[in-house]
Amino acid sequence: MKIVQIISVVLLFTGLNLFSQDSTNTYTKDGRKIIQFHGLVLEGDSLYGVGGARVYDPKSHRGATTGVLGYFSFPVVEGDSVVVMAVGFRRRSIVIPTVAVDESTYFMKVLLSHDTIVLPEQLIGGLPPEQIFKEAVLAYSGSYDKDLQNADNNLNDQIMSHLLENSGMSANMNHTYYMQQQVQYIENRYMATSSPFLDPFAWSRFFKDVESEKAKKRAVDKEKNNIKPY
Repeated sequence: MKIVQIISVVLLFTGLNLFSQDSTNTYTKDGRKIIQFHGLVLEGDSLYGVGGARVYDPKSHRGATTGVLGYFSFPVVEGDSVVVMAVGFRRRSIVIPTVAVDESTYFMKVLLSHDTIVLPEQLIGGLPPEQIFKEAVLAYSGSYDKDLQNADNNLNDQIMSHLLENSGMSANMNHTYYMQQQVQYIENRYMATSSPFLDPFAWSRFFKDVESEKAKKRAVDKEKNNIKPY
């Protein structure tokens, strides 16, 4: 009788223990356990983590993206098929196994192999032989006058002058101007600020330039009118 009582107590405590352990797990309607699937996605040849890999369940559309070190974690159901995809690697499918009753997580290292794409061979030929090139040039019957005319029109003096006047300063010109201003500032930072309008030598150069321009203008007028200067 005592043996029966002892067996009953042991079975009672065992059932309570199993019930307490099973109460922490979550099951689907068909009785499958929901577990937390986590792991590392690694390169098969070097065991480096694959970042940005997609690990997901195609049926439930649940999944996760691996981090920089290749780690991922998301809930799955026992027996589901999980797909692992990454750019430059072959696609791999994993079936979630049935874990122990007292476990609610499943860890796995997923090794991916590189997906090598071999491009078809392309032959790049060189220049044709010299004789063929000469024959092609001699056989050309078109006129080059139109090309020369287009070149003359594009390099017209008036057009080039107009473009030069309306074009802004280039990067090199801006840099040169900036460096000139910096050098001038460094040289004159301990000097008194002077105005060119108060410089007598500047006025002397100005009047010399004016007289020089007048002399050039009189020389041009002399050549045009062919008269003696007074």
